[in-house]
Amino acid sequence: MKRQTFAFLSLFTLAVMLTAGQLLPAADPVKPKSENADKPSSDARPETKKEDDGLVALNKQKTVLLDLEGKRLLLKTTVCLQEGVLEMLCCKKQTKEHESILSIDSPATAIHAGLLAIGAKVGSPVRFSPKFQPPQGQKLQIVLQWKDKQGKLHREPAQSWVRTATNRYFSASLDQLPEGVVIDKKSELRYDEKYKELIWFGQMTEKQRDDFLAKSKDKQFQAAI
Repeated sequence: MKRQTFAFLSLFTLAVMLTAGQLLPAADPVKPKSENADKPSSDARPETKKEDDGLVALNKQKTVLLDLEGKRLLLKTTVCLQEGVLEMLCCKKQTKEHESILSIDSPATAIHAGLLAIGAKVGSPVRFSPKFQPPQGQKLQIVLQWKDKQGKLHREPAQSWVRTATNRYFSASLDQLPEGVVIDKKSELRYDEKYKELIWFGQMTEKQRDDFLAKSKDKQFQAAI
């Protein structure tokens, strides 16, 4: 069992742009010309409003915006995790924030509808029965866009926010814990009763290893540690 961990700057909100079709850099938002372009900047709309020109909200929260002409879908998300075990890039608000980089206040149906509108093809999730089949679907270009504390705009591919794994899961078969062995709930060591496995996440120090080995002389337990 192996999952990736990640780390990045402390961010709060950002836009996720999904582009269907060829994997080409997403174009900047098209800004239509204004009749008042020659007027002083104080009369113009705030800069943050300009980025929403031509976009159509697909949900009441206005966090899923469709750019039909540009074949793009804009998601307004929040960074919910800076470092940890990563299961997905983005989750629905108040669901999987403990294992996702981003969360969004929107039902998945709005995002799905938006992807269909820009020409994305319907795929399917992973299947395990009657035989294993990996997820099927069209490749999408995902770009993250945000402003830092100084107001500078940044754009990066989503892959750049997933960093090389620094920790991983280790597991070893163990029929049962030896008699008298109690594992502290605060420890990274876990025993899975269902799958009969001893599990450890991260890097075990020599002291931790020696402390665990001292708990029992059971050969299977010692080998697992």
